[in-house]
Amino acid sequence: MPVKVTIPVPLRASTGGVGRTEVEASDIAGLLRELEQRFPGIEERLYDEDGNLRRFVNIYVNGENMLFLSGLKTSLRDGDEVSIVPTVAGGQGSKKIEGERYSAGAGRRSTRQRVVQWGTN
Repeated sequence: MPVKVTIPVPLRASTGGVGRTEVEASDIAGLLRELEQRFPGIEERLYDEDGNLRRFVNIYVNGENMLFLSGLKTSLRDGDEVSIVPTVAGGQGSKKIEGERYSAGAGRRSTRQRVVQWGTN
């Protein structure tokens, strides 16, 4: 049963640049094994040293997170679309940025606004 798989840019170094492929698999675990057969080394990017799926790897089946389905045992059917999506994380916290903004439209007097924004350190 062919399943369409979308591979994110950060993993494409392991796939020779391939971003979309079709795989025959009955569940997510089988799909990931098939990807490893096709693209040796991708597995170490998906699993940690204990054999668990890495925390930052999210897998969606037809737009639904597999964690809310049956996890790695989530069944796949012909034509399903699977997306591997890395979690975006990082940063160094945030800090408050305060200032004033001045603006004046044509024929209007200048106005002053107090601006408070949250940005990264």
